[in-house]
Amino acid sequence: MNANANFKEIEMASSTWHKVFGALAAAATAISSAGPAMAQAAAHGHDAATPHQLSLDQGRKWVTDDALRNGMDRIRGLVEPRLGDAHAGKLTATQYRELATQIETEVGGIVANCKLEPKADVMLHLVIAELRDGTDAMAGQ
Repeated sequence: MNANANFKEIEMASSTWHKVFGALAAAATAISSAGPAMAQAAAHGHDAATPHQLSLDQGRKWVTDDALRNGMDRIRGLVEPRLGDAHAGKLTATQYRELATQIETEVGGIVANCKLEPKADVMLHLVIAELRDGTDAMAGQ
């Protein structure tokens, strides 16, 4: 691999990890809670327009559901072991693509099993958008 390609991969690594971990931090701050979410009776889509800024629920963390908590835990479990290598520039483009695919699978499970109340769901859409930006960058898109 030539120096320019190696520099490009390191540059991508830094930007990508900032996006992914920013999204994980936002998720932990904005929508995590120990209590279960109230089940939502009406079906909802995950493609609706959303506001442009995460917010708390009147100063409190949003109530989440099991699918979200478990999915975010699994994403954290995928990302944390790779953090040192990512910061050291040791992950290859192939490793980034594989990790992106694994994260997208978890995000898909979160979305498919979502039972959040509507306002919490809106916040989740923002987090999902940030996660997808990160996984797109990891996949070289």
